[in-house]
Amino acid sequence: MRVRFHDPGEFLTELRQSPPNVEPVLRLTVRRRVDPGTGVINHLTVVATYLRQLPQGGQPLPLVVLLEAYQGEDWGAGFEDSQQTRDRTQSLLARLRAVAGELSLECRPGVYEPPSSSERK
Repeated sequence: MRVRFHDPGEFLTELRQSPPNVEPVLRLTVRRRVDPGTGVINHLTVVATYLRQLPQGGQPLPLVVLLEAYQGEDWGAGFEDSQQTRDRTQSLLARLRAVAGELSLECRPGVYEPPSSSERK
């Protein structure tokens, strides 16, 4: 199961109220997707995840808490709007790292993903 956020402020509130209880790790990455229409524009999205276990009867329920925060288009070097997108991306990553530091969490690359239905059987 997962809880998905798109608003970084809401994600950070959740992180502070219900931090990871499986391992003290916040995973952070920037997803870059090439625009299929142009083939040159990268769409940047900050992705952050952490793990929680929720008590449910005798079997704990694994939970992935996920932030997917779209930051904008990156056309490459020399484009002012692209620089603003990259700056916004770095600013959000710094904000996430700062809160992780407050909570004594280690920041690592990558994302946690919920198990697929075939893995749960």
